[in-house]
Amino acid sequence: MRSRSKRCAVWALAACAGLGVGATGADASVLLPALLTKATSGHAKATSHHKKKKKASNRGPRGPRGATGPAGPAGPAGPAGAIGPQGAPGVAGAAGPGAAKYFLSEAPTVEDPNHPVVTTGAIQFGFSCRPGKGPGEVLGTLRDTIPVGGAVTARGIANNGKETTPNLLDATFPATPEIVVPDEVTAKGIMEESATFFIAQKNGEMFWEDITFAVVGGEVQAGVPAHCLLSGIVL
Repeated sequence: MRSRSKRCAVWALAACAGLGVGATGADASVLLPALLTKATSGHAKATSHHKKKKKASNRGPRGPRGATGPAGPAGPAGPAGAIGPQGAPGVAGAAGPGAAKYFLSEAPTVEDPNHPVVTTGAIQFGFSCRPGKGPGEVLGTLRDTIPVGGAVTARGIANNGKETTPNLLDATFPATPEIVVPDEVTAKGIMEESATFFIAQKNGEMFWEDITFAVVGGEVQAGVPAHCLLSGIVL
Protein backbone atom coordinates (compact mmCIF):
# COMPACT_ATOMS: atom_id res chain seq x y z
CA MET A 1 0.00 0.00 0.00
CA ARG A 2 2.81 2.37 0.78
CA SER A 3 4.39 1.81 -2.62
CA ARG A 4 1.12 2.55 -4.47
CA SER A 5 0.72 5.91 -2.71
CA LYS A 6 4.18 6.97 -3.81
CA ARG A 7 3.34 6.08 -7.43
CA CYS A 8 0.17 8.23 -7.35
CA ALA A 9 2.09 11.09 -5.87
CA VAL A 10 4.44 11.07 -8.82
CA TRP A 11 1.67 11.49 -11.50
CA ALA A 12 -0.46 13.89 -9.42
CA LEU A 13 -3.82 13.46 -7.71
CA ALA A 14 -5.98 13.57 -10.85
CA ALA A 15 -4.12 10.64 -12.41
CA CYS A 16 -4.60 8.47 -9.28
CA ALA A 17 -8.35 9.13 -9.11
CA GLY A 18 -8.93 8.05 -12.73
CA LEU A 19 -6.58 5.12 -13.00
CA GLY A 20 -7.16 3.20 -9.71
CA VAL A 21 -4.49 1.42 -7.83
CA GLY A 22 -3.31 -0.85 -10.58
CA ALA A 23 -2.72 1.82 -13.35
CA THR A 24 0.69 2.07 -15.00
CA GLY A 25 2.75 5.18 -15.51
CA ALA A 26 2.13 5.09 -19.26
CA ASP A 27 -1.68 5.11 -18.76
CA ALA A 28 -1.47 8.04 -16.40
CA SER A 29 0.54 10.08 -18.91
CA VAL A 30 -2.20 9.60 -21.50
CA LEU A 31 -5.15 10.56 -19.27
CA LEU A 32 -3.58 13.47 -17.46
CA PRO A 33 -3.92 15.97 -20.32
CA ALA A 34 -7.64 15.14 -20.75
CA LEU A 35 -8.35 15.63 -17.04
CA LEU A 36 -6.53 18.92 -16.98
CA THR A 37 -8.47 20.08 -20.04
CA LYS A 38 -11.82 19.28 -18.45
CA ALA A 39 -10.85 20.98 -15.22
CA THR A 40 -9.79 24.12 -17.12
CA SER A 41 -12.94 24.30 -19.26
CA GLY A 42 -15.17 23.72 -16.23
CA HIS A 43 -13.44 26.50 -14.36
CA ALA A 44 -13.90 28.81 -17.36
CA LYS A 45 -17.67 28.18 -17.30
CA ALA A 46 -17.88 28.89 -13.64
CA THR A 47 -16.00 32.11 -13.82
CA SER A 48 -17.69 33.42 -17.00
CA HIS A 49 -20.76 34.47 -14.94
CA HIS A 50 -18.68 37.00 -13.03
CA LYS A 51 -17.76 39.23 -16.04
CA LYS A 52 -18.61 42.91 -15.63
CA LYS A 53 -21.09 44.48 -17.97
CA LYS A 54 -19.58 46.75 -20.60
CA LYS A 55 -20.40 50.38 -19.95
CA ALA A 56 -22.31 52.16 -22.64
CA SER A 57 -19.99 54.51 -24.62
CA ASN A 58 -20.92 58.12 -25.21
CA ARG A 59 -18.63 58.30 -28.29
CA GLY A 60 -20.48 58.96 -31.55
CA PRO A 61 -19.83 57.31 -34.92
CA ARG A 62 -16.62 58.07 -36.77
CA GLY A 63 -16.85 61.07 -39.07
CA PRO A 64 -15.68 61.15 -42.71
CA ARG A 65 -11.99 61.51 -43.47
CA GLY A 66 -10.88 65.11 -44.03
CA ALA A 67 -9.32 66.40 -47.25
CA THR A 68 -5.58 65.96 -47.78
CA GLY A 69 -3.61 69.06 -46.77
CA PRO A 70 -1.27 70.94 -49.11
CA ALA A 71 2.18 69.52 -49.78
CA GLY A 72 4.93 70.84 -47.54
CA PRO A 73 7.84 72.87 -48.88
CA ALA A 74 10.56 71.04 -50.77
CA GLY A 75 13.55 70.10 -48.70
CA PRO A 76 17.04 71.40 -49.42
CA ALA A 77 18.92 69.86 -52.33
CA GLY A 78 21.14 66.99 -51.42
CA PRO A 79 24.87 66.92 -52.11
CA ALA A 80 26.03 66.37 -55.68
CA GLY A 81 26.55 62.77 -56.61
CA ALA A 82 29.82 61.30 -57.72
CA ILE A 83 30.96 62.04 -61.27
CA GLY A 84 30.12 59.20 -63.57
CA PRO A 85 32.64 57.45 -65.81
CA GLN A 86 33.74 59.23 -68.96
CA GLY A 87 31.85 58.22 -72.05
CA ALA A 88 33.37 56.88 -75.23
CA PRO A 89 34.79 59.49 -77.63
CA GLY A 90 32.42 60.64 -80.32
CA VAL A 91 32.91 60.39 -84.05
CA ALA A 92 35.40 62.91 -85.45
CA GLY A 93 33.74 65.75 -87.31
CA ALA A 94 34.55 66.88 -90.80
CA ALA A 95 37.68 68.96 -91.28
CA GLY A 96 37.22 72.72 -91.42
CA PRO A 97 38.02 74.84 -94.44
CA GLY A 98 41.51 75.65 -93.11
CA ALA A 99 43.57 78.65 -94.12
CA ALA A 100 43.14 80.38 -97.45
CA LYS A 101 46.47 80.56 -99.30
CA TYR A 102 47.33 82.94 -102.13
CA PHE A 103 50.37 83.49 -104.37
CA LEU A 104 51.19 85.30 -107.60
CA SER A 105 54.55 86.16 -109.16
CA GLU A 106 54.98 87.86 -112.56
CA ALA A 107 57.44 89.80 -114.67
CA PRO A 108 56.91 93.51 -115.38
CA THR A 109 54.38 94.19 -118.16
CA VAL A 110 53.54 97.51 -119.76
CA GLU A 111 50.18 98.80 -118.59
CA ASP A 112 49.84 95.80 -116.28
CA PRO A 113 46.44 96.00 -114.54
CA ASN A 114 45.78 95.33 -110.90
CA HIS A 115 45.62 91.61 -110.02
CA PRO A 116 43.41 90.82 -107.00
CA VAL A 117 45.38 88.13 -105.13
CA VAL A 118 44.29 87.99 -101.47
CA THR A 119 40.53 88.13 -101.99
CA THR A 120 39.30 87.13 -98.51
CA GLY A 121 39.98 88.42 -95.01
CA ALA A 122 39.66 91.77 -93.31
CA ILE A 123 42.32 93.41 -95.52
CA GLN A 124 42.47 92.28 -99.14
CA PHE A 125 45.48 92.80 -101.41
CA GLY A 126 46.24 93.02 -105.11
CA PHE A 127 49.14 94.39 -107.18
CA SER A 128 50.35 95.41 -110.62
CA CYS A 129 53.89 94.99 -111.93
CA ARG A 130 55.22 97.37 -114.61
CA PRO A 131 58.62 98.28 -116.06
CA GLY A 132 60.43 101.20 -114.44
CA LYS A 133 62.09 104.17 -116.16
CA GLY A 134 65.33 102.38 -117.03
CA PRO A 135 66.47 98.89 -118.07
CA GLY A 136 65.89 96.32 -115.35
CA GLU A 137 63.95 98.73 -113.17
CA VAL A 138 60.52 97.69 -111.80
CA LEU A 139 57.49 99.59 -110.55
CA GLY A 140 55.31 97.46 -108.28
CA THR A 141 52.07 98.92 -106.96
CA LEU A 142 50.28 97.34 -104.01
CA ARG A 143 46.57 97.96 -103.57
CA ASP A 144 44.81 97.34 -100.23
CA THR A 145 41.05 97.12 -99.68
CA ILE A 146 39.31 97.18 -96.27
CA PRO A 147 35.70 95.95 -96.74
CA VAL A 148 34.69 96.44 -93.07
CA GLY A 149 36.33 98.83 -90.64
CA GLY A 150 37.96 97.66 -87.47
CA ALA A 151 40.97 97.63 -85.18
CA VAL A 152 44.23 96.51 -86.80
CA THR A 153 47.40 95.35 -85.11
CA ALA A 154 50.35 94.50 -87.37
CA ARG A 155 53.96 93.49 -86.86
CA GLY A 156 56.36 93.21 -89.78
CA ILE A 157 59.71 93.95 -91.39
CA ALA A 158 60.87 95.74 -94.54
CA ASN A 159 64.07 94.84 -96.39
CA ASN A 160 65.61 96.99 -99.16
CA GLY A 161 68.63 94.79 -99.76
CA LYS A 162 70.88 96.84 -97.48
CA GLU A 163 69.02 97.00 -94.19
CA THR A 164 65.99 95.56 -92.44
CA THR A 165 63.51 97.82 -90.68
CA PRO A 166 60.83 96.66 -88.23
CA ASN A 167 57.32 98.02 -88.67
CA LEU A 168 54.63 98.28 -85.99
CA LEU A 169 51.00 99.30 -86.44
CA ASP A 170 48.11 99.71 -84.00
CA ALA A 171 45.22 101.67 -85.45
CA THR A 172 41.52 101.69 -86.25
CA PHE A 173 40.56 101.95 -89.90
CA PRO A 174 37.21 102.74 -91.53
CA ALA A 175 35.96 100.74 -94.48
CA THR A 176 38.21 101.82 -97.37
CA PRO A 177 37.70 100.94 -101.05
CA GLU A 178 41.39 101.17 -102.03
CA ILE A 179 44.80 102.24 -100.73
CA VAL A 180 47.47 102.54 -103.46
CA VAL A 181 51.13 102.14 -102.46
CA PRO A 182 53.69 102.29 -105.35
CA ASP A 183 57.22 100.93 -104.93
CA GLU A 184 59.89 101.48 -107.62
CA VAL A 185 63.28 99.79 -107.50
CA THR A 186 66.40 100.13 -109.60
CA ALA A 187 67.86 97.29 -111.63
CA LYS A 188 70.02 96.27 -108.66
CA GLY A 189 67.40 97.14 -106.07
CA ILE A 190 64.97 95.02 -104.07
CA MET A 191 62.07 95.85 -101.81
CA GLU A 192 60.48 93.14 -99.68
CA GLU A 193 57.89 93.61 -96.94
CA SER A 194 56.34 90.98 -94.69
CA ALA A 195 53.70 91.61 -92.06
CA THR A 196 51.35 89.68 -89.79
CA PHE A 197 47.98 91.31 -89.22
CA PHE A 198 45.49 90.75 -86.41
CA ILE A 199 42.17 92.39 -87.25
CA ALA A 200 39.04 92.73 -85.12
CA GLN A 201 36.25 93.97 -87.37
CA LYS A 202 33.42 96.13 -86.08
CA ASN A 203 30.96 93.33 -86.88
CA GLY A 204 32.75 91.06 -84.39
CA GLU A 205 34.68 88.86 -86.82
CA MET A 206 38.36 88.15 -86.19
CA PHE A 207 41.09 87.58 -88.78
CA TRP A 208 44.76 86.62 -88.89
CA GLU A 209 46.68 87.41 -92.07
CA ASP A 210 50.30 86.88 -93.08
CA ILE A 211 51.29 88.92 -96.17
CA THR A 212 54.52 89.22 -98.19
CA PHE A 213 55.01 91.65 -101.08
CA ALA A 214 58.25 91.98 -103.02
CA VAL A 215 59.57 93.98 -106.02
CA VAL A 216 62.87 92.71 -107.43
CA GLY A 217 65.10 94.50 -110.01
CA GLY A 218 66.53 92.70 -113.02
CA GLU A 219 70.19 92.82 -111.86
CA VAL A 220 69.89 91.85 -108.19
CA GLN A 221 71.06 88.27 -108.74
CA ALA A 222 72.31 86.42 -111.78
CA GLY A 223 69.64 84.20 -113.23
CA VAL A 224 66.82 85.94 -111.37
CA PRO A 225 64.73 88.13 -113.70
CA ALA A 226 62.90 91.26 -112.63
CA HIS A 227 59.55 90.42 -111.07
CA CYS A 228 56.91 91.22 -108.45
CA LEU A 229 55.27 88.75 -106.12
CA LEU A 230 52.51 88.71 -103.55
CA SER A 231 51.66 85.84 -101.18
CA GLY A 232 49.19 85.59 -98.33
CA ILE A 233 47.70 83.25 -95.74
CA VAL A 234 44.35 84.19 -94.20
CA LEU A 235 42.63 82.63 -91.16
